[in-house]
Amino acid sequence: MKKFGFFLFAVLGLIACGDDNNDPTPEQHVTCSISAPAEGATVNIAEKMTIKGEATIDFGEISNVTLKVGGKAISEVTAVPFSYDYTFEANQMNKENEEGKDADAVPSGVQGICPSGWHLPSKAEWKILENFVAEQLPPVEGDVWEDDFGDKHSDPNCKNVWSALAGLEGWSASGNSDMNPDLANGPRNTYGLTIIPSGQCYQTGSFGWSESGADFWTTEMQSQGAGNITFSNNSYGITYSKYGITPKRGFPIRCIKD
Repeated sequence: MKKFGFFLFAVLGLIACGDDNNDPTPEQHVTCSISAPAEGATVNIAEKMTIKGEATIDFGEISNVTLKVGGKAISEVTAVPFSYDYTFEANQMNKENEEGKDADAVPSGVQGICPSGWHLPSKAEWKILENFVAEQLPPVEGDVWEDDFGDKHSDPNCKNVWSALAGLEGWSASGNSDMNPDLANGPRNTYGLTIIPSGQCYQTGSFGWSESGADFWTTEMQSQGAGNITFSNNSYGITYSKYGITPKRGFPIRCIKD
């Protein structure tokens, strides 16, 4: 059964409070908090959970509390502290494409601008590709560093996924081969995926170009925008966005056959 980290939604604003004093002066200070479920807790789809919270105000009275999950108002609570039984819906993370899909969905279920019979890969699908390639590759030295006594340390079991997936043309020399020496050998395009450096169209309408990296959209929305991944010749692996970026930018995509 799929689980979701509940704290992700709490960070996005689980509750919003109002007061019964419409006079804008003096300024009132309202504090809201969630006591259950605990931060970092996971909840099962279709399993009832109890959301508990508290709200305080420095003067006046609180007239209402709006309870929200993932930005969606689910209940009007008229008293605090409050306790509300809620069932997390299976489709709550599977919204319309423009709102983003579940990052763990395999397949993603998002066609986007891909042709019929193809879809945009989710973050999980990119990770499946990365893990598969890493399992096939020989180990190389990486994460090289030198301590205060001049002794060198490194990880002898790194996997150069970037080289195996990168196309043979367009890449500049790596600027991080001191830390990850195998990057100096350049791209190998072992599996014919032929990822090449690409630019992006900024929301201002201007275009930026890079010879060291390529960004691709994924399918989920994150706290600050749309999810994406980065291939860079400064890293052995794929970098996955944590917060997202404005979807008004233009990134390339790769389509996967259904």
